[in-house]
Amino acid sequence: MGSLSSAARGLQRLRLAALVGVAFLMAGCAHTGLQPRGFRPSRSTAEVLSRALEPRRVALVIGIDDYQNPVLPDLRYAGADARKIAELLLSPDGGRFDRVELLVSGDRVTRDSILRALRTIRGELLEEDTFVLYFSGHGTLAETEKGKGRLYLLPSDATPADLEESALDLEVIREYLGSLPAERKALIVDACFHGEGKSVVDPELAPGLVELLESTPQTQVRGLSSGEAHMFASTLGRPAFEDPDLGHGVYTHYLIQAMTWRRTEADLNDDGLLTAWEAHDFARGRTQQHTDGRQVAEASFRLVGENDLLLAGDPNAASDSEHALLYNYEDKSGLFAASTLLVDGTAKGIFPGTFTVPGGRHHLEVRGPDGGLKVDGYIDLKAGQAVSAKDLGVLVREDRALQAIRVGFGGGPSQWGPLWGDGFVAIEGWAALRVPRGPAKGLFVGGTFGGGVSPTRRDLERLTEKGRGVFWFAGEGGWGTDVQRLRLRAAWQVRLNLLPLAVLPGPAHPLLPEETGWLFGSTGPVLHVGLILDRRMSLVAAGTVHLTYLDPSRLGAPKAQAFGQVTMGLELGF
Repeated sequence: MGSLSSAARGLQRLRLAALVGVAFLMAGCAHTGLQPRGFRPSRSTAEVLSRALEPRRVALVIGIDDYQNPVLPDLRYAGADARKIAELLLSPDGGRFDRVELLVSGDRVTRDSILRALRTIRGELLEEDTFVLYFSGHGTLAETEKGKGRLYLLPSDATPADLEESALDLEVIREYLGSLPAERKALIVDACFHGEGKSVVDPELAPGLVELLESTPQTQVRGLSSGEAHMFASTLGRPAFEDPDLGHGVYTHYLIQAMTWRRTEADLNDDGLLTAWEAHDFARGRTQQHTDGRQVAEASFRLVGENDLLLAGDPNAASDSEHALLYNYEDKSGLFAASTLLVDGTAKGIFPGTFTVPGGRHHLEVRGPDGGLKVDGYIDLKAGQAVSAKDLGVLVREDRALQAIRVGFGGGPSQWGPLWGDGFVAIEGWAALRVPRGPAKGLFVGGTFGGGVSPTRRDLERLTEKGRGVFWFAGEGGWGTDVQRLRLRAAWQVRLNLLPLAVLPGPAHPLLPEETGWLFGSTGPVLHVGLILDRRMSLVAAGTVHLTYLDPSRLGAPKAQAFGQVTMGLELGF
């Protein structure tokens, strides 16, 4: 029996070895030609989510040549505009966009189709994404109520008699763009709205067209979010043209040039990237020149130089810019409209626009159309810094004389009851001379004269309480600097404090500490912190802690005492 058992176990081992061999053979066959079903190597959930959440660049590009309504004349090159822009946005040498939806013909350019595409894109975009909405076609102006105009972009099935239901309200489109979660977004419109060029307007509006246009703002900085750009082929009231020699709308033609063979010329700060503002500035100047000044492009940008939207170039291969940027895109009613920027005596150009200036210290002037100075001063610019012209008046401040009126309060320790009790209210005037430039820039010397009142006059029985005058004169010296609109100064102050003799009426008695005149010196640091409001005015707070040596109660030996004061007011610079 034992020998049979041993034989059986040997047979089982032989069968097991054979099964293992067959398994290895089948595995080899699987690698040579058979494909497994149902089980495949998979990326981790984290990898899949990371890929899905990567920043994406998306565009919706619309070009409309053919209009169904006979009142609306067909265009010749709007479709070509859209096709070329879409091609360049997708190109590895251009915008490197991940997805571009192109709407150029048939049912794809009706109002419903365009709105459907916009709704779809809203659901796709995430916070880190980039989105561009480009439109080339007709625009129009309608009077929605007496004296108030409304701008519309016209899809292929637009009906002039019912624009509200058949056209695309430009203001609604702008609000839609602003509501998108994308970090960077741009609206580019190659159309116009006053009846000439790429526009059709009801002839009945012709007599009052100019007044209606003036009440219809086209572009507004107000409401734009960070990284948002609105670019228009023409200023409201001017035409946007197509040109058969170019085969495109004029503005779009020069945008295309900026994104292709003239990119180096359009890249103002030489960082290897073409931003929306660079493309617009390039196209604006060439468009105006090409049309002999009849077509003047317009744009609004929330930021320039920070969080910019790229139309062409690889951000991973960007080079560091050695230039700072000075920009302004206000409309014609803005403070710097049609003003000339001069850097170190040389004219750089006329606002609106963006101008590059090498990093370093420069003398800047902004002169209005009449030659009057709006800004004049020196500024230290850092490479890559972007500065709005609206801030230049603040940043070039080099005041030599400063004056301020401040109000506040002060007080000392509890044992100072005879002097000013729980404290005093104060008003003071301050003036200083400052070194405006050179190695000692920021050093200043100043003086303060102030007065206040403290409720510390009490009679012998402590029943009668009246106010008591407090006066001081101080001199100080220190150093300060301005960081954007923040003003910081630190100084050391020496002060003479006076509480005049203040006898209460009533029975004669030896003078109480509360009635005795006091004259004592003190010294300590003072800190000024301010907000620069405009070219001349700042809101400044000053705080100080002073040390003195006296015995306010006259009951013991004098010793070191501390008191403090805080004031706030308006400061003027000259």
